[in-house]
Amino acid sequence: MRKILLSMCLILIAGCSAQPDEKPKETPEEKNESIVEEIIDLEEDFYQLEKNKDTLKSIKEIDKEINESYYSNNYTYNNPFIRVDPYGNSPLSAYVMFNTDEPTKVTYTVTGKTEDTSFTYESSNYEVRHQIPIVGLYAGTVNDVLITVTNENGEELEHQIEIETDELDEDFYTVDTVKEKQIKRTDELTYVKATTGELFGVDHAGDIRFVLSNISTELFEVIEETGHFILNVTHDDTNTIFNELIEIDPVGKIYRAYTYSQSNYDGDRPLHDDVITLENGNVLLLTHNNVDEHNYDAMIEVDWDNGEIVNNVNFKEVFPEALYKYHVGDDWLHVNNVDVSDDSLIISFLNQNIIAKMSYPENKIEWIITRDDNWPKEDDGLGEKILSTEGVDLPMYPYSVEVLPDQDNNVSTIDVLVFDNYESDIDQYSRVVQYRIYQLEDRIEEIDSYREPFYNNGGNVYFEDENNRVFVTSSMSSEENHITSNIVELSQENNDVTSEMRIEREKDDNHDSIYRVYRMPLLSENYIVDVLVEPEE
Repeated sequence: MRKILLSMCLILIAGCSAQPDEKPKETPEEKNESIVEEIIDLEEDFYQLEKNKDTLKSIKEIDKEINESYYSNNYTYNNPFIRVDPYGNSPLSAYVMFNTDEPTKVTYTVTGKTEDTSFTYESSNYEVRHQIPIVGLYAGTVNDVLITVTNENGEELEHQIEIETDELDEDFYTVDTVKEKQIKRTDELTYVKATTGELFGVDHAGDIRFVLSNISTELFEVIEETGHFILNVTHDDTNTIFNELIEIDPVGKIYRAYTYSQSNYDGDRPLHDDVITLENGNVLLLTHNNVDEHNYDAMIEVDWDNGEIVNNVNFKEVFPEALYKYHVGDDWLHVNNVDVSDDSLIISFLNQNIIAKMSYPENKIEWIITRDDNWPKEDDGLGEKILSTEGVDLPMYPYSVEVLPDQDNNVSTIDVLVFDNYESDIDQYSRVVQYRIYQLEDRIEEIDSYREPFYNNGGNVYFEDENNRVFVTSSMSSEENHITSNIVELSQENNDVTSEMRIEREKDDNHDSIYRVYRMPLLSENYIVDVLVEPEE
């Protein structure tokens, strides 16, 4: 695009004649440099992320108040400083802080309703000043928490504390454990994220043990290095335009906050459907092209440290013109989901029934999974990338694609899980299917699939590789203004259902069905609390 604009500008300049009363002419080099700078500025204005200084300032003010309160007293392990929901957005979390006379490690246990729903956390270092994140509390009750401090000689001291929490809103999500096999999952939660609503975590008994009360969209990413989350929230309290990206930890502290805008889109979700973290630490976000009326057909790469847009992809420059030229409506492609495979991206394109592998940042399509009969003849040769699918039941509406770890000890193959919302003139169903792509042979094979008990209202699939579990979310048909979502956990070896949950609530402008699911510990091993600072002398 930049080359084309530059060529047009140079042609216009060449055709202009000088006027007698003009200012002194710029040299050709100065003109070219000015034009290039103007074009670069224009492109940078297409997509912008600006730091939300007010949000970050409010966090600093809370940390300052915590420091003042903490240092106003001498807090010990048997008389600790306790602050429930310190930032006003994580009601089932708290800070516990105290000093010890000698370096110690701290272990705490939140007592669960059953032995295997108790949650234990251990600090990693011996310290004299302790900043402990308490997570996994029950709502609307007095929680028993056992604090244990251990010195370097192995000597222990214990103290039981009580932490009281408020009830959740009366109309908050309710969870019903429909099926549960007795699999020990201590210290893990199933995190669920609605299309619009709060992020919350459920233990395997069906009790809610974690909530981030920020109303956010389906965008949800876990930063493995820190245990923080990336969420897409509203810029203000109106909950109408979701244009704020935040990095937030389980106790509710916000570390980064960016307000997003683009000049050619005025809808309520300028960012949509998916966000992933790349190996270089940058964030990849799905958005809308900023050239014409089409939408859901672009993505941007953001330097997460400073919010700079370092790359953008308009898929109209990747796929043949015929795909969007004859499509009815603005949403010709609908990029719905993206995952990483080596140095490439695996992407699902919902409205064209396509799953494709694309090199990045070169943006060259390497292979395509789609139906030959739907592919346009005017394709500039890209149709040669379509894999052979003889005897394979292909997805009709691939809502999500998840790249699996190596399944066959063959570096030339890729296995993917696809949530397929199949709908045709003769059949309609939802299923999860595992495909194996033989990249050297340009063909695809169906390995396994599972159809029940999914429903035809969209959904998502997630693979938890530590225990070889497949998680599937789907919406269920329900009464007007009432939403019911289904979460099924499958054993990958035999598609055996190991757990199933039904999640319900009243539907309103700020709440919708469950879309994403993620299984992980309540706290990452790498999560660090860094609130207290050394007091000034």
